[in-house]
Amino acid sequence: LYIVQLATLDASPPAAMIVTLIFTAAFAFGSLVIEETQGTEITWCSLPVGRDRIVLARYLTATLGVVAGLGLSWAISGEALGVGAFALVFFQLQIAIALFLPCYFRFGAGKGMAVFSVVTLGIVVGLAVAGALLAAVADIEFVPDAERIAAMEDRFRAVEPLLAGALVFLALVVTAGSAVLAVRWYAARDC
Repeated sequence: LYIVQLATLDASPPAAMIVTLIFTAAFAFGSLVIEETQGTEITWCSLPVGRDRIVLARYLTATLGVVAGLGLSWAISGEALGVGAFALVFFQLQIAIALFLPCYFRFGAGKGMAVFSVVTLGIVVGLAVAGALLAAVADIEFVPDAERIAAMEDRFRAVEPLLAGALVFLALVVTAGSAVLAVRWYAARDC
């Protein structure tokens, strides 16, 4: 179904980006849902494997899911979105991983999802309020001007690979920091 949706979008970048984001998120987080319904954590705790390896394996699996999902999307859509859009989707999903997995390992799947939802909602509301305050204080008026937009697009295309690389690097650094936190929290939690 995903391939049909992506292939029939007539290279519409906004729609292709949304479909790519949803598909890749399902690809990256799908195994967590399966593991929770199968009670995999009980098995993990009975194995002679350190909790740090369990946490790092989960982070690696989720990140590889993101990379595989984006790779499949790239193979299907080609360069309809551009490298910057794929880097942005990678960044968004890695930040979701970095926020969700510590909650998952600290509180379990059910409570972890609730905590993740509250934290994410707080971040989104905070960013919206900050943006509104900034626009009000700075008296910014967003008037689309064709010449300005064209000039900005040209400047963006020139630095797009650099920005894409910076987004990917930042996402990986945040994910690594999150993994350190998740290892500590999971070590302190009872199975």
